[in-house]
Amino acid sequence: MRFFLCFIFISTTIVCKPQPPLFLNDFKVADSIGTHTKYKKDIIRLSKDLTQSLPDTLQKVRAIYRWIIENIGYDVKAFNKGKLVAFKECNEDVQCAYELRQKELKYLKKRIKKRKAVCDGYARLFKILCEYSNIKAEYVTGAVRTKPYQLDGFVPRDHAWNAVLINNTWYFLDLTFAAGSCVEDEDSGKLLFFKKEEKELHFLTPYEKHIKDHHPDKAGWLALLNNITVEKFKQQPFYYSASHTILHINSLSPETGIITTKVADTLTFVIDYNYAMFVDSVQVNTNVRRNPKIIVHNKKKKRYEIDTIALKKQVYLPFQRDGNKLILKYVVTDRSLYNLDILFKYKGEIESKEVLRYRIKVPLVDPG
Repeated sequence: MRFFLCFIFISTTIVCKPQPPLFLNDFKVADSIGTHTKYKKDIIRLSKDLTQSLPDTLQKVRAIYRWIIENIGYDVKAFNKGKLVAFKECNEDVQCAYELRQKELKYLKKRIKKRKAVCDGYARLFKILCEYSNIKAEYVTGAVRTKPYQLDGFVPRDHAWNAVLINNTWYFLDLTFAAGSCVEDEDSGKLLFFKKEEKELHFLTPYEKHIKDHHPDKAGWLALLNNITVEKFKQQPFYYSASHTILHINSLSPETGIITTKVADTLTFVIDYNYAMFVDSVQVNTNVRRNPKIIVHNKKKKRYEIDTIALKKQVYLPFQRDGNKLILKYVVTDRSLYNLDILFKYKGEIESKEVLRYRIKVPLVDPG
């Protein structure tokens, strides 16, 4: 499926062209500026300090992006307490817009002082820093899939990210995810701590990759993403969050994440893979049978160790290579099969990593 940039005119005519890639650019200077610029208690000055010496919009956007992910961590406490700030929309009311800007500035200065924010703070800070450097940026809201159980399930529409205009083309970026990730308590669902770890895939993500885990609320943004419906978005295969998974892995067959089958059927998976790390072996985990964890935490010794018994219990599936394609087959043996995860073990690594999840439906009565 190809994605195109769409211009929507008043006559409702839509003209589309391919989205130009930007990921091959050299960002050394912009990254250095973004890393070393100090905040001097003035957001307008910060914006100018980050961008005024850079030659074009792309480099300026990169410097702003770099500064935010270097200086702002995720506010775990605010998220756990449900402390979210609500800002009203002003449309064309000038007085309302002025009051909103003052409220935003006060809010963002607090975020910078604390060096913490939730998605709303990341997105608003990026937008305002761009605006003070005459860069067109927008605040985007919608749904984002972060958990494998959200495949064909409920996905809350409570996330915020950005779109930015570069060379007359809109690009998406999500600074919340780019800055790092949070460790979650599996029992309570509360976030434990934030782990700073850049995930560059969320910087100017190509449309066809962005739609794998983001679904905007507004029709204008959806038009850039082939107007994918909520249902189709939820029913895509789930791509696990490792940085290479969304950018370099694509489920060619099946395209959908929902597979209806029956016992004794053979499922064939064709996965396009163009990442540098060599796939040494492939595994499948399901709700019926999972390969045991090889690397486990020894609480007594307070360290991670290799479980040699688990190592012997690993089951690997045969697979074929056809250029960049990996082809594997799985035989359905149980009616209770529901979730199916595909894992890759990379050369030189001990444990496999989850890359894709599918939802399997085996009717009680075999389809005729």
